Amino acid sequence: MTLPIEDFLPRVLQHVPPPGTQVVRSWGLYHPRHAAALATCRTQLGQPPVPAPVRLDWQTVCVQRGAAHPERCPTCGQLLVCTGIIPRGGVSPPPAPAERAA
Repeated sequence: MTLPIEDFLPRVLQHVPPPGTQVVRSWGLYHPRHAAALATCRTQLGQPPVPAPVRLDWQTVCVQRGAAHPERCPTCGQLLVCTGIIPRGGVSPPPAPAERAA
């Protein structure tokens, strides 16, 4: 089927959710609970089974992309050290037990 661009674009854009819309992507046959049914459907349609994704940690992904070492400063090369964690929402963390006793 061939469509002119004036008809094709509106049809494609019907499937693009508006910004800020939450979309359920694991529904129906694509939900992990229905993996066996999806495999049966794919077999009946002559499609290969869906390959299982390989879990990678962030260090491996950085190395594969050829980025600089992810645990070093890109400017000076020093090892990055976590000195604290900023809590969400701007709420300060509860005091340590030693501080409560003082």
